[in-house]
Amino acid sequence: MKLILLTLSTLLSSSIIFAQCFTSYTIPEKKETRKERKKQEESNIVNTIPSPNSSTDDITFDGKNLWVGTASGYIYQVAPANGEILKEFKVASQYAYGLCFDGESLWLAERDNHRIVKMDTSDGSILKVLEFPSYLSLNGLAWVNGNLWMNNNEEASAIGDTTFIISPETGDIIERFIPNGEQPTGLTYDGKYIWTSDNKKDEIYKLDPRTHEVLETIPAPGGEFPNGLAFDGQYLWVSNNESDELYQIDIGFEPVVERQKLIAELIPIPLIEVPVPEIEVEEEQILEVVSPAIAELRIYPNPVSDILHFTSNLEGTFEIEIYNSLGELVYKGERVQNRINTSRFVTGVYLLRAKSGEQVFTKRFIKH
Repeated sequence: MKLILLTLSTLLSSSIIFAQCFTSYTIPEKKETRKERKKQEESNIVNTIPSPNSSTDDITFDGKNLWVGTASGYIYQVAPANGEILKEFKVASQYAYGLCFDGESLWLAERDNHRIVKMDTSDGSILKVLEFPSYLSLNGLAWVNGNLWMNNNEEASAIGDTTFIISPETGDIIERFIPNGEQPTGLTYDGKYIWTSDNKKDEIYKLDPRTHEVLETIPAPGGEFPNGLAFDGQYLWVSNNESDELYQIDIGFEPVVERQKLIAELIPIPLIEVPVPEIEVEEEQILEVVSPAIAELRIYPNPVSDILHFTSNLEGTFEIEIYNSLGELVYKGERVQNRINTSRFVTGVYLLRAKSGEQVFTKRFIKH
């Protein structure tokens, strides 16, 4: 009898322990497999071209072609269609970890020389030098609304992962914040959002440039070390150090024409009241009145990539203001030669406001 009771007691204890283990056990969430991740990467790839050299670093787009930095001490201009090398410059830095284009010139982050240099794209000559402390690790660069953005990662820095906003005129740090990820590298700007890559997680993040909040995460193609990012007006480019290839990927960016339609619906053109002087005309004078020519302002080409021309049947000086899709003033000046250089403008839709005396015109145009 004792043996039976002991056996029952043992079984009961075992059942309780088993039940406790079962209730405390949590089924782990299913993790994304490498195969699924690779499938997602490949589904977004539009084009792949070889890097001009091994150990691929950063990348940027100049409005027509790509510029690629490598660990060979050279930077290259290549055709985005097939990777053909169009130009190459020997640079003072072994590692071209940061590249960006401001509309006219290249900016190169020389990590080993602790400086950022502004370069002439025609001959590679240095136009400006910004010096930085040796404890910083200069990485990806982006040109954002007239300022330089730069990633700094803890792998080679004493201050940890940091993204800096830098004045291109003085090199002063305007703002800094802690980025997402574990080793921030590439940086680029699509005209509305910041994109940054991470070398440890092999991911790319879409950020709100004002709050720095991560809005989207996508896998980086090519394996480890997505060192560089660039935006060509439609697609995102990723330079990968493991595969030494450049990937053009679809990020769901709306075509310029579709964006124009959307913005036209969301952002109404403000009504501008133009005072009309009252003129008293005697009845016998009516037959002598000649209808004046209607004041006109034409702009072309539209869309535009660099020089925007405009003509008018009005003489005299025009006061010109140009606003981006966020309503921010990006240009202000007077008509001098009936043209404006828009090469520094980011891709998007703009509103031009021209004033001549009592006449005010508003025109929309698209910047490629």
